[in-house]
Amino acid sequence: MDWVNGTLIGNGVKTSSKTLEQMRSLFLDQKAVSQPSGDVEIYRVQSYTPVDDGTEGGLFWGSTI
Repeated sequence: MDWVNGTLIGNGVKTSSKTLEQMRSLFLDQKAVSQPSGDVEIYRVQSYTPVDDGTEGGLFWGSTI
């Protein structure tokens, strides 16, 4: 974990993100979201899952930016 910028670093870290274009239909004010470019990142999720899902006692890390 990089505590300065809130990101996970290292082997095994997975990242997923969503852009405005992928989420436009979720906003009530369609006029407001029609202006910015669709490639604007809305959010990013990083996760570190060192063991398989369902492993008893497994500890997972995650960060949403």
